[in-house]
Amino acid sequence: MTTITKRSVAVATAVLTSNNTVMNNGDTVTIGDKVYTFQETVGTTEGNVHTDTSAVNGMANLVKAINHSATFGTDYYCAEADPLVTAVLTTSLTITITVKAAGSVTVSTNAAPRLAWSTTTAVTTSPGDIILVGEVTDAAAVMPAQQVTVGYYTTSNPNWTRAVRASDASVTIVRNGAYSVAWTVASLVECSIVLEPTLTWTPPAVISDPDNATVVADGSHADFIALGGSELTMTYVWKESVDGVTYGSALTTTGIYDVSVPGTLTITPEQAVLTSNNTAPSDGDQVELGAKVYTFKTALTPTEGEVLIVAGDADASLLNLIRAINHTGTPDTDYKCAAANAEFTADAAVATGHKMRVAAKTAGTYDTTTPVGSTLSWTAATVTSVTGYYYRCTISDNYSTPGSVDTTAAQITVT
Repeated sequence: MTTITKRSVAVATAVLTSNNTVMNNGDTVTIGDKVYTFQETVGTTEGNVHTDTSAVNGMANLVKAINHSATFGTDYYCAEADPLVTAVLTTSLTITITVKAAGSVTVSTNAAPRLAWSTTTAVTTSPGDIILVGEVTDAAAVMPAQQVTVGYYTTSNPNWTRAVRASDASVTIVRNGAYSVAWTVASLVECSIVLEPTLTWTPPAVISDPDNATVVADGSHADFIALGGSELTMTYVWKESVDGVTYGSALTTTGIYDVSVPGTLTITPEQAVLTSNNTAPSDGDQVELGAKVYTFKTALTPTEGEVLIVAGDADASLLNLIRAINHTGTPDTDYKCAAANAEFTADAAVATGHKMRVAAKTAGTYDTTTPVGSTLSWTAATVTSVTGYYYRCTISDNYSTPGSVDTTAAQITVT
């Protein structure tokens, strides 16, 4: 017995994929008779698309050009939307185009291996066509305990009979002495939903909201997980907010963010590491953290921000700096600071190996500097923290209207 267990919907589509390399000047993408040309400077030539500084941004600009959305004259230069197709970013590095009307559309690019199409010709369709792509398997017939069987007689040959059997598992077309075909009820329902989306609920249901997360900025990561419920294919889009009210654009897999797993946002906060060359600091050497300046001294005078140098011991001197930042240890002996640093915490756990890690307490970008010739050096000139930020996921399906729902927001705390 042939069993159809899955279905998917195919309309006239093609997928363009980037290998995450910035496009070159003159790289082209051709859709039908329309040529889109990547340029570092957009200019006023029809079809130009801004390469920008990354492949992700370049792909986003191409979608804007095809759909004639966002900033005309800055991200692209096209007088109108593409007459043949629409485009959507299915990931930050893949674009799916969909043919607007009946017919076939050829696609090409001269930018291999930076860009590649999944096909050279989009599927040809006619108005109203729906193409169902099924997964077919051979399976032994299973007779359910309860089923209804009706006879089916064709008008062209009444002697040729078939039976239609329906149960809660499948609908089966049977003829004695021949193979039968069974549609699982689940696949039949999905096909019916394509024809009539109101047969399923809309928008998708939120099964699980993301939880608040706390993460240490030492290379560890925080995962925010959302789960939606739908009989249709779902997509997950994460957005970030400083105040939990206004959310920005969709996050992509770049920098500290990773959205490669559907429904999951992974954040690996930035860290800054101060490394000693295992030589004790010199008198007057300084370390700046945001608005606070720490000055190493062979003896405390005392002046605010001073840190005692332990003669001949670089790690012990670094430990005094950690104590000064956190306001631990023995004030007025190890250092002279009236309070802990308002913007940073320091991690004494990595003081061994001549290193100190710092993380920002509050959201923002902060400078980290040391004087020229110092025995200490930073891994980065700035530290950015997202602590206190909010993250929310929009779950969408492909067919229903309205087709999306937002989860509740979750907040991140970076320590």
